[in-house]
Amino acid sequence: MPEVEREKNESAAVSSPLQAFWKVFLKKIAISRRLLWEELKRLKIKRLDLAKADLRLGEKAYATSTADGQAEFVSRLNEVTRRVAELRQEEVETVTFGEKAKAFATKIAKAVQLGALQLKRRRMFRRLRRKAPSLRTTPVR
Repeated sequence: MPEVEREKNESAAVSSPLQAFWKVFLKKIAISRRLLWEELKRLKIKRLDLAKADLRLGEKAYATSTADGQAEFVSRLNEVTRRVAELRQEEVETVTFGEKAKAFATKIAKAVQLGALQLKRRRMFRRLRRKAPSLRTTPVR
């Protein structure tokens, strides 16, 4: 009997440092995960803020006509802006159920087109900001 108790004590002593190791290891992993998560959130916010700044500067360059040397690009941007305004203004009066259904389908199609055009327009503003030399504050990579 004393040998069985001694074996239990030895196995407990052996597993105790092993358990301690894993406990510390898992705590360190959890801390590392939290730090990594916070760093990723910080980088995401920074990237989104820079994208918004590029968009605002591109809109400013377009509004103040400081995009010299980008005539073709500005004309494409004007066309997209005109098309967005055109899609927003179109309204149809309906009387019958068939006309209402057709108007609803047309409205959905216009909403999709409008969303796509607005996305294209935002991308063009960001690209205009990168192309306009008067608005550069940092070197372009």
